[in-house]
Amino acid sequence: MAVKDLAETMATSETWISVWYDDEEHEVYFQYGYVDVSMTIEDFRDFVETLVKAEEKLGKK
Repeated sequence: MAVKDLAETMATSETWISVWYDDEEHEVYFQYGYVDVSMTIEDFRDFVETLVKAEEKLGKK
């Protein structure tokens, strides 16, 4: 597995967030606290787009 770290940070709530990519499996992995999720890069792009739309709606409140 050839993993590339893409981003990592500590959220305001002090929860660890990290994102990495496995170029052999062509999957993106992300971790929020103790939860790990993996998905294809195409699904990850759709997921990010959905999060951005949700954040835009939250910003209007």
